[in-house]
Amino acid sequence: MYVDASTTFQTMQGFGAAVTGSSALLINALSETNKAKFLNDVFSESGLGLNYIRTTIGASDFSSSVWTHDDGNRTFEFKDPEGVMTVLKAVRTLNPDLKIIASAWSPPSYMKTYSNTTGWSYNTAYGDSLSNYYIHYLQAMKDNGIPVDAMTVQNEPLWGWASYPCMYMPANAQGFLVGNYLGPKLRSNNLSTKLYIYDHNWDNALEYATTVKKTLKAWQFVDGTTFHSYSSPDGATGVASQSYVKYLDMSKDILFTEGTGWGSVKGDFGATQWEVLHIMIESVRNWASGVILWNLALNENYGPVIPGGPTNCRGVFEIKSDGSSYSENAEYYTLAHLSKFVKPGAKRINSICFNSTIKNVAFVNPDGSRVALLYNTSDLTIQISIKEGNISIPKKMTGGSIATFVWSPDSNSSANLMQVSVIKAYYENGLLTVFPASDVKYLDIYSVDGAKIRTIAVDGQEQIILSTAYFAPGIYLLKDSLGGILKFVK
Repeated sequence: MYVDASTTFQTMQGFGAAVTGSSALLINALSETNKAKFLNDVFSESGLGLNYIRTTIGASDFSSSVWTHDDGNRTFEFKDPEGVMTVLKAVRTLNPDLKIIASAWSPPSYMKTYSNTTGWSYNTAYGDSLSNYYIHYLQAMKDNGIPVDAMTVQNEPLWGWASYPCMYMPANAQGFLVGNYLGPKLRSNNLSTKLYIYDHNWDNALEYATTVKKTLKAWQFVDGTTFHSYSSPDGATGVASQSYVKYLDMSKDILFTEGTGWGSVKGDFGATQWEVLHIMIESVRNWASGVILWNLALNENYGPVIPGGPTNCRGVFEIKSDGSSYSENAEYYTLAHLSKFVKPGAKRINSICFNSTIKNVAFVNPDGSRVALLYNTSDLTIQISIKEGNISIPKKMTGGSIATFVWSPDSNSSANLMQVSVIKAYYENGLLTVFPASDVKYLDIYSVDGAKIRTIAVDGQEQIILSTAYFAPGIYLLKDSLGGILKFVK
């Protein structure tokens, strides 16, 4: 696997999980000693290293009861029945740079059709009221010492048919709300909270984001789009939809905000493999600047949960109902492969592997150290080598194994790295068009198994067009004389 730190992509915000009402109740039920140990295990640099928390505006399906910050009198009243603020303040003491993203499952019932907090749709006549509700919440959080870095307009807006808090909000309604009420109010109240749209599954993301973008005045207030993993990760409507949404406007952010494990199997390595592949690797390779999983903690009965809510969601941790102990679930290891090593402000860097069964993603940290996460999706033991400049890290990876590598370039390799070029090219309709760097002498084309197909002399040409008509379908690697590498697929 070749790593090129001179080619960078998104800047990473971090990794985290949701402190729902259920999570907060369980964390606060731990003894003071165990609670301090738990928070240190999760949020300190010596522990899991999480730095991003998702929290709910009002109740979610994982709360002690159904409630909002305005239950009947049409006056905002900040509430915290489950002690979420207690947990957030304790975490902020451990990590002053903690990031918070907030999402609403349901606004007060009068802002919805049929006036019910559980289920039903957003009533578009209440755009001003709903925006004021959000503004009051953000100001109350700030006044309580927990500024909210980002918010989503509505959790899972295409789901409004449940007996727990939720609300259907189609894309045109969300766009109108953002463009005419919420966006302007955030600015007029001098709130720096970033505003994200969608916050739902991969499969409908592009259509939803495109509609919001086309809605008059909305897009200027949008900072990015958030994604969940409860649809197939495959194909154009899978994880790749994150890239399609990114390409609508490269200045907007992509953030993964919810995924969960299911059932209580301890050491569920199959879940870790799925999550590492589709969330930690593919989601990040498709522009996610952060990964946030669902409940940070649930009990041995998958709760507490609102009646009618999902009954087999697994927390990152399991905390016993009596507060006696806690233990890690599979999702702990999913997060740990990156959260312990990739620091806030790290950049994703280019990484290309000859063997397509080795899925990978790589980063450069602010201190210059490199991190690579690899997953051998085959059943075979494979000898791999991570190469950067004159550094080579050899390793055997057994079938199905996952590994994180961390290294720093030495003084010799840093000089070599300056010579690595970035190949600029595009492949379309069977033609490979290459724009060689000025010092490149030749280009080599290899098949994925390492066999050289062809060598092309550059001779000072600024553009080379190569037909691949006689190439068999497959994966090919283009390498220039300075070490630059590009993968293309026919």
